[in-house]
Amino acid sequence: MEGNLEGRTREVSVGLRRRWAEYVLPAALHSWWICLIRHLIVGWVYTRLVFKGAYVLSRFHDYEREWEVLVELLDQKLFRRGRRGEWWERRALIEVSLPVCLI
Repeated sequence: MEGNLEGRTREVSVGLRRRWAEYVLPAALHSWWICLIRHLIVGWVYTRLVFKGAYVLSRFHDYEREWEVLVELLDQKLFRRGRRGEWWERRALIEVSLPVCLI
């Protein structure tokens, strides 16, 4: 049962990341009014969900995939900027803890 749950969770995570990538706005659209309404944009919600998915990956001990998600989150600069410190800390912890070089 748990293996099935893990597989389904991974499928949802991959689908969510694909959909999230559609909503991350290109850098050319960053303007003052986007900064004011970014909490109302769908990309904000998807960014939060993608980070929650990264947490789930850590619970399944899939640190390589979690690291990839964190890199993608840190590459975008518009949504959830207040969480970037937490993302950097988690990424650094993974890089220090894993014996394999991910970079």
